[in-house]
Amino acid sequence: MSEAQFDTWFGLNARGALFTVQKALPLFNDGGSILMTGSNASLGAFPAGASTPAARPSSRHGPASGSTSQRTAASASTSTPGQVATAKQEELFDEATKRQFESLIPRGQMGRSEEIATTAL
Repeated sequence: MSEAQFDTWFGLNARGALFTVQKALPLFNDGGSILMTGSNASLGAFPAGASTPAARPSSRHGPASGSTSQRTAASASTSTPGQVATAKQEELFDEATKRQFESLIPRGQMGRSEEIATTAL
């Protein structure tokens, strides 16, 4: 991974999330919540050759893996649901690739966005 790639992904995902929340906070009423969706990829290790793909999802979990104060704030508001089926996956993955992903999931199938929303609420 080049420094430029690193800067692009972390700038978009980690910095983008932080500054979006910072700007949104004054707009919330008492009791409002912000739920961040992170990547569980940041919770595990990747083989040596996987740094570029790993950095993309890991940067989405940046605040939860940062300083103690960041982790404290993020732990209460960051969900890491695992593999979730998306329209983009439908476009990009063939059936063999989908089966390969699902073979790694304990329940044997990808999550659905509706399940994540229900859990968050």
